Amino acid sequence: MRRLPLPACFLPGPCYTWNQRHKMKKGTRVINQFINSLTLSDIYEATGQGISVHGSDLRIIYQNNVHRNFFGEMAGEYCRKAYEGKDGACEDCSSALTIKNGSVQKAEKSIQTGKGLSVFEFTAAPLKDTKGDIVAIVEAVRDITDLRRNEETLRETAITDSLTGLPDRRGFFTLSEQQFKQASRTKKRQYLLCLDLYGMKDINERLGREAGDQALVDMANILKRTFREADIIGRIESDKFVVLLEGPTEPDIKNIITGHLQENLQIYNEQGGRSYKLLTSMGIARYDPEYPSSLDELLSHAAELIREEIKTHVPRREVIKPPEAAGTERRKHVRSACDNCWVTLDDSEKVRVIDISADGICLKTRKLMATGGRHELSLPSESDKISLRGETVWSYLMGTIIGQPDYESGLKFVEMDENESTSASLKQFIAKSSVVSPL
Repeated sequence: MRRLPLPACFLPGPCYTWNQRHKMKKGTRVINQFINSLTLSDIYEATGQGISVHGSDLRIIYQNNVHRNFFGEMAGEYCRKAYEGKDGACEDCSSALTIKNGSVQKAEKSIQTGKGLSVFEFTAAPLKDTKGDIVAIVEAVRDITDLRRNEETLRETAITDSLTGLPDRRGFFTLSEQQFKQASRTKKRQYLLCLDLYGMKDINERLGREAGDQALVDMANILKRTFREADIIGRIESDKFVVLLEGPTEPDIKNIITGHLQENLQIYNEQGGRSYKLLTSMGIARYDPEYPSSLDELLSHAAELIREEIKTHVPRREVIKPPEAAGTERRKHVRSACDNCWVTLDDSEKVRVIDISADGICLKTRKLMATGGRHELSLPSESDKISLRGETVWSYLMGTIIGQPDYESGLKFVEMDENESTSASLKQFIAKSSVVSPL
């Protein structure tokens, strides 16, 4: 018996009705007609990229509208004219390499356009005849400026401390290694300055995390004001800052630290409105390109100097804020700031006067003065020296200068009522001070 063919709906695959198959055939005919009507220009425009066709002499013989928007009307010009503003064919562009090698080539260029400096990606592919000879080059151009900017932002974010804006440990190491390579070529010495910021735990516990963050930001800003733009400043730990300086001599280093840095720290600490001071200890390591060391070795050496400084000069127990009562007593008087004024302490040591009033005096000392201790003070005078007795009210660390601790100590005058002539001489001395500031 002859077997009849199965209806279409029983054949393997999707089952369509006659109407569905008719519509599909009609749709296919419409699509084919549309495709047949398309030109190469239509296809080029649909890509959304700048498309140009170059002859074998590298002159542009066709541009689509996107390419024209990028570079202007360039038909008949060399591609180098469009990209570099120069006449003649270049030897290393993607189109030239495609003609030379016969393969697809990619390149990336930064080009000045009407929108500013833009980054473009070029992809050149050969057009060959039936014999396989290259007769033209099709080049696709894509604007990747935003992409590169986003990548740069991500890279900077990955190596930048979000709080201070300084390079973090990874960023500092990356930039410093580049600096060391340059130093090897120029034979210039580098100096690594390492700073530990004291008292951060105390600030965070007493005043809160926000105040601690502000102290770190302020320290970063002081370092930015102190050092050059060419110097690399970083925050590599929670309370540790580092600076890599290129080319200074030993005297320059000392001048930068004893002059600019300590001066900026002192100005900051003397400003009102804060119940803490920025206290630092420093270590310096030298990088000699003739005898190179790794950055880890320099950091270890600088950290060892800081530990020795703390051990020898600045025990941790000394790094404390003066009692609130002492701070209150200090601020209730009006003091006159002294310019280049010195006092003899205990008939043996000359120390600088920061400010003075009829009630007390603030000194810059090289040692911690015990609270309650009494000292002999001698101020210079036109007729004779002014002899005073003072009792230490507070004394604390301001920072360090080339390994030496730098203290500020406040003394109140005692036994003043017993000697009226001394009080009168002191008032005359104070009257000559030109700057008056309430502390």
